[in-house]
Amino acid sequence: MSNGWIKLHRKIKGHWLYDRKPFDYYHAWEDILLSVEHEKRLARNGTRVIELNPGQMLTSLSKLTVKWGWSDRSKTRRFLELLISDGMVEIECNTNETLLTVANWELYQGGETQNATRMQHGCNTDETPYILNKNIRSKEDSIGRFAPPTLPEVEAYCAERKNSVDPERFINFYTAKGWMVGKNKMKDWKAAVRTWEKGEKPKQEAAMHFVQTGVDEAGNPVGTWEGA
Repeated sequence: MSNGWIKLHRKIKGHWLYDRKPFDYYHAWEDILLSVEHEKRLARNGTRVIELNPGQMLTSLSKLTVKWGWSDRSKTRRFLELLISDGMVEIECNTNETLLTVANWELYQGGETQNATRMQHGCNTDETPYILNKNIRSKEDSIGRFAPPTLPEVEAYCAERKNSVDPERFINFYTAKGWMVGKNKMKDWKAAVRTWEKGEKPKQEAAMHFVQTGVDEAGNPVGTWEGA
């Protein structure tokens, strides 16, 4: 029978049957449903405090990969792409976290606020670097020109290539340099990652370290690179 409902309490997550890993796709989806908020609450996202609606949660590719017992972030990314393409979730990424929203939460759960299943579009561009669409296009594709990648994007690309590049160090380095390569604006951040993984980055870059002095309005680190 495929009709009707059952009640499944969130306490099931503490049962030994639930925690058997690695999860398959169904159990990963079930974990999302059990992990999202069921009522509004405030949550810290980097240096900002945002309001989470029912059906939403803050997470990241790395956290979900570990949580589901999967071997690499590329599998997690592919799974999220499937959910997005099927209209099951919407995802908004920035440098710090991934905001995941379960679609139609109000329809199936009921009794929640009307806006529980929708992302807040029309946000300030500093607060919403980009929205992942059904095929999780890169920001370069979506706007037709270069825009800096997010930390989850760099993490996913480094995991895909199985290199030893530190994604956070990569982001910090080029953020401080204004995403410039020499005197020119960067055109392809993935090419820059490939250069780093080959150990071909300029010697002066390798000998420098990032000194953070604060964060900008979007929560990105601000600082300078100094010689070692």
